[in-house]
Amino acid sequence: MITPPEQLLFLPGASGNTQFWCPVAELLSTTAQKKHVGWPGFGDTPSSPGVASMDDLVARVVADIDRPSALVAQSMGGIVAVCVALEHPGLITHLVLTVTSGGVDMSDLGFTHSPAVAGLINQHLDCGFLSSRHGALP
Repeated sequence: MITPPEQLLFLPGASGNTQFWCPVAELLSTTAQKKHVGWPGFGDTPSSPGVASMDDLVARVVADIDRPSALVAQSMGGIVAVCVALEHPGLITHLVLTVTSGGVDMSDLGFTHSPAVAGLINQHLDCGFLSSRHGALP
């Protein structure tokens, strides 16, 4: 059985725009608490001397999790979300990732492009877009 999240954390990309996910969050009918995370020194979020690396951003997100949580992330936020989920799998109920790699090599995290995954997506999309182009993926 899938544990429903009690909290949704929305992680922006490198722009740090904490409002990025607001239109989506407003459309979600859930009783889970919704929190929009900002990155220190990015966007409107003030800098923090204790944040100097990706590991520090991961630790900052982990500190915000005190109950079963779903991470909804875009671009660089997706990299942070993946790291949180890999390091603390018991904290995360769901991952929703969009344009996650943002040009960063994620092979060290175990990510690969898979024709099998493309095939599954195609079944649900009922189109040939991914299967006809998966060979072009790096």
